[in-house]
Amino acid sequence: MSRNHALAGLVACVVTLGLTPAGPAHAVADTPALTVEIVQPGRAAPGGLPAGGLGDRVTIGIKGLQRWAGASTDCEPRTDAARIEKAVSTDVRDLTRAKLFIDNRAIPDLPVTVELCNDRLFFDLVYTAKTQNTANRDAWSRILGESHAWSRPVVMTVALDGSNPLPVSKPNFDLVMIPRARFNWWLGIFLVLMAAFWYLAVRSDLLRDMGPQPGLTPDPRQQPRKPFSLGRCQMAWWLFVILAAYLFIGVMTGDYLSMTVQAVALLGVSAATAVGSVAIDQNRRSGAEAQKSALTAEQTTLAAKQATLTQELADTAARLAAPGIAPVAANDLVKIQTETQIERDKILSRLNQISQELKRHEAILRVNPATGNFLKDILSDATGVTLHRFQMLVWTVVLGIVFALQVYRNLAMMDFSPELLALQGISGGTYLSFKVPETPAISGGAAP
Repeated sequence: MSRNHALAGLVACVVTLGLTPAGPAHAVADTPALTVEIVQPGRAAPGGLPAGGLGDRVTIGIKGLQRWAGASTDCEPRTDAARIEKAVSTDVRDLTRAKLFIDNRAIPDLPVTVELCNDRLFFDLVYTAKTQNTANRDAWSRILGESHAWSRPVVMTVALDGSNPLPVSKPNFDLVMIPRARFNWWLGIFLVLMAAFWYLAVRSDLLRDMGPQPGLTPDPRQQPRKPFSLGRCQMAWWLFVILAAYLFIGVMTGDYLSMTVQAVALLGVSAATAVGSVAIDQNRRSGAEAQKSALTAEQTTLAAKQATLTQELADTAARLAAPGIAPVAANDLVKIQTETQIERDKILSRLNQISQELKRHEAILRVNPATGNFLKDILSDATGVTLHRFQMLVWTVVLGIVFALQVYRNLAMMDFSPELLALQGISGGTYLSFKVPETPAISGGAAP
């Protein structure tokens, strides 16, 4: 009986050994209770927490990491590529999948360096603005978007397997949300540009219609100004909205290559509207000047001819009034007088037409002074406030606010859909289409 039990035990051992897969020389230890500690020498927040932000390297100490990863005597920090090569021939667990988590949100594509001998991982906090892979950018946008403080405490931990972060019960890191020095530097530059723009807008005709200055007044301090131009104001609006968005994204992420095709197209639409407005005004003025010159020459010629005909009528009337004129000669003089009178009447009629046309062209060439009301200037033409100008203003302001809010929330230039770009283009095109037939009132009126 004991022999049978011994034989059965031997068979069981052989079967067990045969079914057990061959493993590496060093068995991987079971997962110990890992604890996370942020080690950030030289930087600490006022509350005592380690501090850092984009562009910094975060050192995370994980107690028990070496035992969890497997026996290793290599105490030199290794990059991913070197560590992968080492892992092929040893029993060190693969840490290339390790991901940094901030407030339960994974930050992918961060360079990681392993130092197993000291139970440490090093993560470089980088912002990767890849067009083909936006996972890193999207993660940072969710964390840093809508920032309203220079920094805030966060829970930072690591998922060694890439998906299950190690538990951390309370905030252990002070994340820099807005780099103070970089923000103040660029804010100063932006404010200088705004101040220079404001000075030029007040002192010059940077935002006003083209053409000569309106009539002068005795008091040089009260000289009339040209009215504000809707096209130029729209161009300035988008210039500073997109510039502010570009600088804000650069300050928050360090990415100064954030300009998108849609943002450039938006600048192009506003520039095309302003250029089209100037071209229409210039063509109208050029045509009015040419026609005025031709009409003035014709008026001079006809006025001289009218004077001649008037003199001829006076001479004819004197001859008819002379005593002793023969009936035949009198009839001829009456006939001549009638023909001359008809010709002179035609000239007088044409001179009246020329006078009206000259007034119309002078109204085109005349630059009406500003109303003193910015909104009234940009919303009015010769007939008063118009719907197409109001439409263009509304869509420009609304889209500008939406654009700024999206940048603040997502830290990326807003991707305008083709429909929104078309809408902005249609508003500008409608404004230009209605501007072509605009003719100032002869007696004055709002500026075009």
